Amino acid sequence: MVRKINHLPFTSIDHKYIIKLDEFAKIVNKHLKSDRDVFVCITGFTGEGKSTFAIELAQAHAKIRKKTYSLNKQMTWDREELLQMIDGENKLKQYDEVIHDELFLAGYNRKWQDAEQIEFIQTLNTYRDRHLLFIGCIPVFKQLDPAVRTRVRFWVHIFKRGIAVIRLQEPNSCTDDVWNLRDEATLERTKQLLKYSRNSPMVCYYDDLDDDTKKEYLELRNTKRIEAIHKTKEKSIGGNSKAYSAFNKLAMHIKKKYKYSNRQLAIISDVDRASIDIRLRKMAEAEQ
Repeated sequence: MVRKINHLPFTSIDHKYIIKLDEFAKIVNKHLKSDRDVFVCITGFTGEGKSTFAIELAQAHAKIRKKTYSLNKQMTWDREELLQMIDGENKLKQYDEVIHDELFLAGYNRKWQDAEQIEFIQTLNTYRDRHLLFIGCIPVFKQLDPAVRTRVRFWVHIFKRGIAVIRLQEPNSCTDDVWNLRDEATLERTKQLLKYSRNSPMVCYYDDLDDDTKKEYLELRNTKRIEAIHKTKEKSIGGNSKAYSAFNKLAMHIKKKYKYSNRQLAIISDVDRASIDIRLRKMAEAEQ
């Protein structure tokens, strides 16, 4: 059976190239059971469904294990939290699923000298014995640090909402680019990806999230994502410095003594309101 397609990197799809999401989850589980690490990287434009695919893959894999995937406990936007899930205080159980929804905050290729990114890469290189299914989302594959890119076992690109193409590394010991990025770009432009790709592409159709899961995801994203972004910004300007700590203490003092609102503190300090909210909330939690 051949299916005609428009606006995709192929003109038609033979049935042999189509794989169901639960079938892909079984392949992933088989790799984990054979003592291999599994890092699935999902790329695509904003709003096309990267997070949807990631969540549904995690759910399908958990179902194989007769478990339930928890968005709150097994999804993050923060590199530090991810490291804790992989090999820290909040360590997940073997064969659990973990999603980093915005991987550029953890493994961005322009931050290769960042100490925490180096730690992140080292963790990826040593977490195989944890047998975790690690799923990460990022808009463009080449935005990943090259050292992170080599750890990816399956590359999933969302070309259109509900339609994903899954690629595997080329098993070629003589190449420094197992993903053949230059060749793949040409094949996409000429709509010959399925016919000539050396990365064994498969097409996977998937549905939207159910209403309850979508609501839970959006609520989680609107809290944890904002916190992760502000943490990254603050660290880039010396968030762990004595000056940072002194500012927080001063802001809390002014808030308590002069009854300033967080909005007023943001105005007089020229620090955005969301950052003030996060800083003071964490200080209040630490005082309890």
